[in-house]
Amino acid sequence: MEKTHINNCRFMEFIDEMATQITEMNFGEYTYKETIMLEGSDRQYTQMMFSEEANDFYMEKYDEYEAMANNIMGVYSDNELTQQEWETECEHKQDVDLGIHDDYLDRCN
Repeated sequence: MEKTHINNCRFMEFIDEMATQITEMNFGEYTYKETIMLEGSDRQYTQMMFSEEANDFYMEKYDEYEAMANNIMGVYSDNELTQQEWETECEHKQDVDLGIHDDYLDRCN
């Protein structure tokens, strides 16, 4: 099957939306819990986040839906291409770290 690559941000948003919807349907009112962020600091605030169980379920579904998009539909994130481009571009540079690149993250915003 031929691979179709789409923008990583759009790909992730689609998979995230599907995983979030199935998580909310599965856990109902127990999907989210209030979580204190930056506890003890002057910038403390409360944020709604997945409960631990819902988060575990979400992560499993995210991986499952991503694999289905890849294997059944042949749709992939262009992140795979971007990483290959980076590796090719940096092939001759001895001191380049090929971890997460700030300029790549900036393209998603």
